[in-house]
Amino acid sequence: MLRIYHDFLSQKQIVLASGSPRRKEILDKLGLNVEVEASNVSEDAECLISCEGYTMALATEKAQHVRERRGIVPFLVIGADTIVVANGNKLLGKPLDKEHAMEMLRQ
Repeated sequence: MLRIYHDFLSQKQIVLASGSPRRKEILDKLGLNVEVEASNVSEDAECLISCEGYTMALATEKAQHVRERRGIVPFLVIGADTIVVANGNKLLGKPLDKEHAMEMLRQ
């Protein structure tokens, strides 16, 4: 069953609205030809409703931004985001460097 989807998707234009090398690597391992075009959507926000909702909204916004910026709509634009939450509701954001990352993990 998955082979049918793979054959179909491998012939379509797919854009990954993310600069993440890991996400690109995952899609490459699936054998999909994916273009990478990172969005410039701001990630500075708080988990006002829920952190899960924030993540979904941000991923959607990234995909929409890339789709609109391209003008020509590709078959599929994939938006994704990852967050780290401490103590149930504190959004940590991206660390500035390795030392900052270690400090965040100690919280």
